[in-house]
Amino acid sequence: MRILMVWFVTAICSVLLSDCGKDPTSADIVTEEDIPALTKALEDPKADAGWRGRAAGRLGQTRSVKAIKPLVKAALDEKNPTSVRIVCIDALLEIGDPSVIPELVKMATDKDAKLRVRVMLALSYFKGKKQEIESTLLAGLKDSDELVRKEALNSLDKLGILPPLAELEQLLNDPSPAIPEMAAVMVYKKREEEGASKIIMKGLENKQVGVLKHMIVAAGEIGLQDAVPKLIELTKRNEMVLREESAKALGKLHAMSAVKALIDLLQDPVVDVAAAAVEALGKLGGPEVVDNLIQMLEHSDDNVRMIALKALVEMKCNDERFIKRLEYLSAREPHKDIRDLADQTLRELGLKKDEGGE
Repeated sequence: MRILMVWFVTAICSVLLSDCGKDPTSADIVTEEDIPALTKALEDPKADAGWRGRAAGRLGQTRSVKAIKPLVKAALDEKNPTSVRIVCIDALLEIGDPSVIPELVKMATDKDAKLRVRVMLALSYFKGKKQEIESTLLAGLKDSDELVRKEALNSLDKLGILPPLAELEQLLNDPSPAIPEMAAVMVYKKREEEGASKIIMKGLENKQVGVLKHMIVAAGEIGLQDAVPKLIELTKRNEMVLREESAKALGKLHAMSAVKALIDLLQDPVVDVAAAAVEALGKLGGPEVVDNLIQMLEHSDDNVRMIALKALVEMKCNDERFIKRLEYLSAREPHKDIRDLADQTLRELGLKKDEGGE
C-alpha cells in the first residue's frame, strides 16, 4: 500500500510540474507545441548544463525546422558549456535540414576544439551537399588539433572526397598516430594520378608500418620500378606484413634484382610470407628460381606447395627433378587438389595415361 501511495504521489507531482512548465524535458513525446517551453529551458541561465542539454536534445526530437533557430543560437554562443553546444549540434543533425550547413560552417572555426570535432563529424551527414561542405572539411585538415584533423579526414572519406595529393603528402607525416595511415589509404586510391609516384616513393621512407604497407602495395600496382631497391630492403623488416607485401610487389614489378631477397624469404617462419615469395619468384623465372621452387614442393604447408606447383607448371618446367616430384605428388600427396594438379600435369607431359587408357 505504501509503495502504491509513493507511486501515486510521484505521478501527480510529475503531472503538476509538466502542467506548470517546470519540466519541459520530461514528456514521452514532444511536438512543435513544446518548442517554446523547451527553448526557454535551453536558454535558462540559472539551469545546469544537464538540464539545458536535455532540453536541446528534446528540441531535436521534435524534428521541426522551427527548433533550428534556438538550437543554432545556443550552439554558436561561446558562453554556453561545451556539452550543451555539442548536444545542440546533435539535435540539429536529428532534424536533418541542410539549411543548417552555413551555421555549422561558422562553428568549424570556433575556439573550442571539442566543438570543432563535432562539427567535422556533423558535416559528413549531409552527403547530398558535398560542394557546400568540402572546403570546410579540407580546411579542417590543417586544424591545430589532431582530433579535428582526424575527424575532418574521416568525414571526407565518408563522403567519398579525396583531398589533393599535396594535402595528403603533409598528412603522411602528421604527428598523430592515426592520421598518416588514413592518408596513406587515400594516396593509394589516387595512385594513378600525376605526381602520386613521387609521394609513394617518399612514403616508402615513412616510419609507420601502416603507411609503409599501403605505399608498398601502391608501388607494385602502378609498376614503380624506382621502388625496387627500397622494396628489397623492406623484405628484411621485422614486421611480417611488410615482408609479405614487399614480396608481392616485387613479383608484380618482375624485379629480377630481387631474386636473392625473395629466395631468402622462402625460409621465412611466417607461412604467408613464404607463400608470397614463392608466388613472386614464379613470375620471375630463371634456373635458380626453378631449383628453389622444386624444393618448395616439399614444404609442410599445403598452400605453399600448391603455389610452387602452379608456378612451375606455368613456367612449363620439364626439369627431371620436377618430373620425379610430380610422380611422388601424384602417388602420395595427401592434399587432393595438389594431387590432381600433379596428375593432370603428368598427363599433359605425356608421362601418365588417362584412366581407362592403354
